[in-house]
Amino acid sequence: LTVLQEAPFEAFMIQDTHPAVTNAFRAARSIGIMPRLKPTGGGMDANVFNSRGLPCVGLGLGIADTHSPQEHIAVAQLREGVIFLKALLTEATTKSY
Repeated sequence: LTVLQEAPFEAFMIQDTHPAVTNAFRAARSIGIMPRLKPTGGGMDANVFNSRGLPCVGLGLGIADTHSPQEHIAVAQLREGVIFLKALLTEATTKSY
């Protein structure tokens, strides 16, 4: 018997002063969302991007009962996510770094 253990995601931490964070915060505030940083302990696409040197943050959209048969998200949360994404893209394309 051979056991191979692999870490599916590398942990990452991004400083709250990094442009990826400050841009997301500005975009959120511009549409009335009060953003916050929160460690997740899980895996997401942002883990992969950060492990390859591309700073990235994860964006929570209000999913409930994650990884269960009852996993779901409210339609209102999806709509708010689309509005936020538009604000984030606007923020990212109107700033010079």
